[in-house]
Amino acid sequence: MKCPFCGSEKIIIWSSKRKIFKCKDCGKHFTEETNINRGVIIENKRYCLKCGDLKDFSLFFNKKGKPRSICKECTKLLENQYRFSSKGIDRTTFLLMIHEQQNKCKICDNDLKSSSTSYIDHNHKTGEARGILCPSCNTLLGLCNDDINILQNAIEYLKRQQSPLFEKCGDCLKIKSP
Repeated sequence: MKCPFCGSEKIIIWSSKRKIFKCKDCGKHFTEETNINRGVIIENKRYCLKCGDLKDFSLFFNKKGKPRSICKECTKLLENQYRFSSKGIDRTTFLLMIHEQQNKCKICDNDLKSSSTSYIDHNHKTGEARGILCPSCNTLLGLCNDDINILQNAIEYLKRQQSPLFEKCGDCLKIKSP
């Protein structure tokens, strides 16, 4: 094995468990998958860790004023892959679900503004997708941990609050008895 940085064959095993090596000549640590272009910046261009291409800074998202290590295109691909695969569906199924819901939230029936701001609701125990929700309804379910009792208590609370707490009794107000 050769050092990917300097080409030296003077290699020692730094960690056999994690398969990390160290070059005796240049002192750098590496694995068999080490990308020698990681972090390399040449004339306002940088290598994308995902696709390996040298790209202009404008093609990277910035973090604290510095370009990130994965280009915008690869970042979006990774986000889409994770977004759908983590819920057990693909993009086509997602778009079909939106179409079947007539582009409306499954709970509040408001229009879904865009597919990127729509959420895939899923059963946390089985992982099965249940429907597409707007951000507000997704937050509602998340904050109550999908607990039906909490939601029923909230409904009862709202019903009680719709009727005034006080009733007029002559010139004064008195609290209504339940």
